[in-house]
Amino acid sequence: MISMEFFLCFLVSTIICQALAMEIRPGSKLELLSQELLESARQPEFFEWMIRTRRRIHEHPELGFEEHKTSELIRNELDSLGISYKWPVAKSSVVGSIGPGAIPVFALRADMDALPLHELVEWKHKSKVDWKMHACGHDSHVGMLLGAAKLLQSRRDLLKFFNLVTGYSGAYHKLRDDVLDDINAILSIHVLPSVPTGAIASRPGPIFAGVGTFSAMIKGKGAHASSPHLSKDPIVAACPSVIALQQIVSRKTDPLKAMVIEMQAAVHQCSATVDFMEDKPLPHPVMVNGEALYEHAKKVGRTLVGENNVQLLPITMRGEDFNFFAQKTAAAIYVIGVKNETLKSDQP
Repeated sequence: MISMEFFLCFLVSTIICQALAMEIRPGSKLELLSQELLESARQPEFFEWMIRTRRRIHEHPELGFEEHKTSELIRNELDSLGISYKWPVAKSSVVGSIGPGAIPVFALRADMDALPLHELVEWKHKSKVDWKMHACGHDSHVGMLLGAAKLLQSRRDLLKFFNLVTGYSGAYHKLRDDVLDDINAILSIHVLPSVPTGAIASRPGPIFAGVGTFSAMIKGKGAHASSPHLSKDPIVAACPSVIALQQIVSRKTDPLKAMVIEMQAAVHQCSATVDFMEDKPLPHPVMVNGEALYEHAKKVGRTLVGENNVQLLPITMRGEDFNFFAQKTAAAIYVIGVKNETLKSDQP
């Protein structure tokens, strides 16, 4: 949890300094501001509040587009901070606004949906809802975003205009809602157990994979159960095909390299067609970080956590709908390390 303070300060410093076009130099206004924000985040009262918020969300997980209690918690916290917001956006999301309304407009985004998993770990703040769990860290994302909101609201005189965006994989729906039409840049975060605690990581350009869909149809011919030899069983054809395709891609090739596999159902006297649905939009496009925003955030990160703790993240095959924002405006996503071997936080 200690990394939360570093990363929310990273977000706040990045957005303020981007808005003010500050440069990073030893003793510069940016460095002083970043350290001031970090000290504010380290205050016991502030940090404990952020942890309590995260744990409340963890105890009451909700699936995507069903985050009614989570949304209510967020709205209550924004009300207590005097931050205006729009709700509902894309069914259950909340968009808060800080600043006088001048341009440029910057945004921070945090996802808040849980997963349909049953939490098995016994601890004080275990999920109170069967088969729903914050197993992906989105509860901490919301905690950090609210922490950033608190810091930003206390320094709103420095801002032009600022949006706080929460929600489930609903970037596409948020953009359709037109509530973010005027943003000039947006940043997002995600915790990652393969990166050490205290470090952050990202990369310019492509960073996460897109998610595509396809349908495959194998046609055969039925027969009576007493005469199976007269059939052309599509199930028999499909089963080894699935296994063979999985083994070829996962065991014989680099998952980052494109590969085309041609399969013939004719071996089982069946016919096959594959539709890659190219006429339909991808569920999640490839996530591409804007290079200028990535570089600026990297400079801020180095000021806060040191050069050795700002890492280059390898391209990974996870999907992320945040790229819908990147198709509209300058966008970048960073991951925050939660790998703490002492606490075994990197283990299931």
